[in-house]
Amino acid sequence: MANSFQKIISKLGTRQAVIVVTLMVIGLATIIISQAATPTTSIQSESGNRSANATLISDPSTSGGQAVRFGKTSTATCGKTVANYTYQVPFGNAVWNQPICTLPTYSKSTDFVNRLLKWGTGDDPAHFGALGATPGFPDPTQLDPLANLFTREVYLASKATVQAQVASVAYPSNLDGAGYNPQEVFPSPGLLSQHPDATIPWNPAWKTGKGGDNEIFILDDRPGATQGRIYTIWIYEAGACFSDAIFWPGRVCGASVQVGRDHYGKIIDYRTHEGYVSERGVGLSYYATLTTPEEVEAGEIRHALGFSIANSSYGPICTNAQLGTTAESNTCGTALAPATKFEWGGVSLQQLGRPGAFGTQSIDKTIPEGTRFGLTMSYAEIDAWVSSRTDWANNPRRAQTARIFARALKDYGMIVVDTNGAIPGIQMVGGVNPDNATKWNDLGMGPEFQYEDLFKGLLKANTVRVVEPPTLTCADGTTSKNYCKWTSARYP
Repeated sequence: MANSFQKIISKLGTRQAVIVVTLMVIGLATIIISQAATPTTSIQSESGNRSANATLISDPSTSGGQAVRFGKTSTATCGKTVANYTYQVPFGNAVWNQPICTLPTYSKSTDFVNRLLKWGTGDDPAHFGALGATPGFPDPTQLDPLANLFTREVYLASKATVQAQVASVAYPSNLDGAGYNPQEVFPSPGLLSQHPDATIPWNPAWKTGKGGDNEIFILDDRPGATQGRIYTIWIYEAGACFSDAIFWPGRVCGASVQVGRDHYGKIIDYRTHEGYVSERGVGLSYYATLTTPEEVEAGEIRHALGFSIANSSYGPICTNAQLGTTAESNTCGTALAPATKFEWGGVSLQQLGRPGAFGTQSIDKTIPEGTRFGLTMSYAEIDAWVSSRTDWANNPRRAQTARIFARALKDYGMIVVDTNGAIPGIQMVGGVNPDNATKWNDLGMGPEFQYEDLFKGLLKANTVRVVEPPTLTCADGTTSKNYCKWTSARYP
């Protein structure tokens, strides 16, 4: 290359040579600048170095099951406004952790916003546009303070006192493995079982509400091989555990007791896993999109807020021919990406048995799980809304917490992740765990505040939109913006 360059120069005059060299330098500089200005994404094996702009992702093709993604996957300019942010958002750079400000508006946005504001509250004018938010706290005025309480309690494995075996009486546990077990009542290495041999970190003092799904999530924060595991208990039952007419003494009992596993059955690290865990209505991990007091303390929520509604989609499952037509979400039902299942697919309204006004709503008044809503307001408009709340004049901490939630709704939105029996509600870490109760109280989210108070006056037809769903690469190799068992999910 050097010899060829010298031959070219020797055939030119001095003035021409200077011009040629100058142009070559400018061209080289242009190439370097253009490459630096264009964000790229690449994958490196898990042995690579991880830099500041890299994230760990699941990659079953690697020996360790993870790879390092370099470069940005989004050019969004909203979110991440707090300097020296200390909270580690779980699930890496999963699509629900990515901002929505540059995402296009979904074609059904106006229709779905109306369904949320009006039909999401049972067509009750007194609650039009309502959105609830409360951690949930024990009621000391009741004989059993937990009796009517619906909460999602989070505990740390470092505060466990024992390793306990479990009884998973409704659904077989995957603690021993995810393989099919023809006799699931008995444990077998690598297979699902109602009574696995493997144990979970446990503390007999841990409790949760008893008014609904009775959920407990255990985060393994202990240094070692199990760090990053997440255990979920659905419908926890304190006390004696009977299964198949057999008494199983000393076991932690629940309708379902699971450890987080990915699409391939491998145990995940919830801190970095960017895929799904097939749990709850939308088919994502219970902990994904759950709002914690620690992130509010850090000053910013950097993920979509998971919320539940009473008018989630149901009915005949849309065929491929019906998807994208007027039939979708009007005469047939579906779920939108990043959902991995259609919770009420094939179920009639009569079979659902929904309460009150929700029990008469046709499919065209429902919203698919996976739908992602977002505020269209600016930061200045959010600040003006906070200032208009005269009821917070003497409570600056609650006002600031409301601002943090509202900004999250603008920057990251909220995703329909489950079904409830009342008005739409944000899913939050519960207040039965005394440590979390103290944090929520300090943040102005104590039990003295009403469920519908925090977002009052915020959600209106002209302040909310629905964003375009991400594109899923399904396990069968196809792509979809509707639900499927996916291996990757991405926004444009």
